[in-house]
Amino acid sequence: VSIGAHFFWEGFHTSADVKNYYVWLESEGEITKGYFTGTNVTNTEMWGVTLPVLATLRVSPRWNINFGPYLSYYFKQTFAGEVYDNNDGVGYLREETPVGNKILMSRENPTPYPDDFADNMVPLNVGIELGADWKALHRVNVFGKLDWGLSDIWSPNFEAISFRMYPIYATVGVAYRY
Repeated sequence: VSIGAHFFWEGFHTSADVKNYYVWLESEGEITKGYFTGTNVTNTEMWGVTLPVLATLRVSPRWNINFGPYLSYYFKQTFAGEVYDNNDGVGYLREETPVGNKILMSRENPTPYPDDFADNMVPLNVGIELGADWKALHRVNVFGKLDWGLSDIWSPNFEAISFRMYPIYATVGVAYRY
């Protein structure tokens, strides 16, 4: 059994053409809810510490596999995004329902997510970690791990994004032992 602590910076950037994507947007201080069609850009960063408790199996003198639960605490979280028309010139929000009032969006004047999205992110995450390391040379190890979050990053009453989001991250690296 091994325990530890690792500090991390995780995040993602994505740009996708979407159709009828439910979202909240902010324009001139007003929140508009509805179904967006066009290009959606999202950026997020999460800084924190993970405390894993892992069972380690020595498969051979050169191979180790470890598995177990972890708890992550995020001390800084950001979540920002914007929407605009796609390359075909299609960009609009239908207010409240998929057939509601149509608001056009343009690339020249993107419409952002509300500033308080990150305030609705939960600071704790529970998950499972699976890892392996291989002693490639006398002092060189190659390792990899997968962290799979089991709890949603959003607070239960957050409605601005209509689906659950779970942090899933992989790490691959080389370590030199003195």
